[in-house]
Order: sequence, then C-alpha cells, then structure tokens
Amino acid sequence: MKNWLKELYRNIFPSECTECKTLQESPICKKCIQTPFKDIHIKKVILSDQVQGDYIFSYNFELIKKALYLIKYQANKSLATLLSSLIATLNLSLNDKIVIPIPSSKDREKDRGFDHVLSLFGGLSNKHSLSIFPCLERQNNTPPLNALNKQKRQDLLKNIFRPNKDLNCNYLYEKEVLLVDDIITTGTSMKEAISVIKEFKPKSISVLSMCYTELNHD
Repeated sequence: MKNWLKELYRNIFPSECTECKTLQESPICKKCIQTPFKDIHIKKVILSDQVQGDYIFSYNFELIKKALYLIKYQANKSLATLLSSLIATLNLSLNDKIVIPIPSSKDREKDRGFDHVLSLFGGLSNKHSLSIFPCLERQNNTPPLNALNKQKRQDLLKNIFRPNKDLNCNYLYEKEVLLVDDIITTGTSMKEAISVIKEFKPKSISVLSMCYTELNHD
C-alpha cells in the first residue's frame, strides 16, 4: 500500500492499543507493554537431565502472548525493538557471554522481513556490550510446530541445525555462550542447537527464552 493510502487508512480507521484503548499506531502501546517488566523474576525450566534454561514469562501471560503473535505473524518489528529494550533492562547475569539466537525458518523470516529472535534479544548487545553471533542456520524449513506432539517435534527437528558456513565458529572455543529463543516448549530446538555448539568446545552454554509453555497434548 502506498504511503498516502496508508495515511488515509489510518485517518479513517485510527488504531488503538488493545489493552488500554489509547489511540495510537501500535496495537499495544509502550505504557502497557512496559507493565509486565516492573516486577520480573527470571524462572527456570528443566529441559533434560543435563540442560536447564531460564525464561522471562509464561506463555499464558496474554499480553506477552499477543505481543509475540504480532511480532511473528504480523511482522511488527517496532514492537520487537521495544521488547528488546525492556529485556535489556532486566537483571541478568550475562558477564561476557556470546549471544546465539535460535534461527527460524528462512521462508518465514523472508515473509516477516526480519529475524524476530535477533530483534528481541539484540538490545542485550547494546546494553551489556555482548557479541551477537548468529552461528547457527537451519538445514531445512519446517512446518509450524504448535499443533504437533513432542515425538513429532523431535522427529522434525532432529539435526535441524548446522554451523553457519559464513562464520568461523571456532570463535566459540572456551567462550561462555548464551542461547536465546522466543518460546521454549519441549526444549528440542535448544537441545539440537546445543549439540551443534558443543562441537566447538565453548566454556559453558546457558539458555534464555522470552517465554515458556508446556505442551498440552501428547
């Protein structure tokens, strides 16, 4: 849609925040999206006998769930940038970690126009002077996983990641690595990513996700 048509559409059908109903361009206003960050306690989830992760919100938190939907499926990059700046203010023990985002499907990233995980956690780089190192890539695209049970997810995601051929992943040797993602469900993506990263002998690997949700079907 051309710019003048967008402007005309906004004048005829002004947007409002779905939470407080304030007239503005974003479906969730800055004031409302800041509210959940005022009293945050980072929580832990056990992914396996050897892997545990930290997460910021339960996916049952409707405001955050709505925000992630707008970012992932309606390509709302400005909302991702705002969330990123809020994540960067949290009291996280990051030290000098190398931040590695879990890569999404190339097709969906192309449709969206940006890497949503990178956009969500990019603020950590500016706030804490951390290196963002996108050293993983998907070997193939997968269908949406939300309707699949644990076994089907594991089958689809087996060996899904490989080292990014455009980067020297030996850089990870003896480094402290932080894997980041938008949602942890079964933890399969994280475990697959960890198996690839371990090949480069980092000093440690930790996990941080925006949300955690339990799989509600077998």
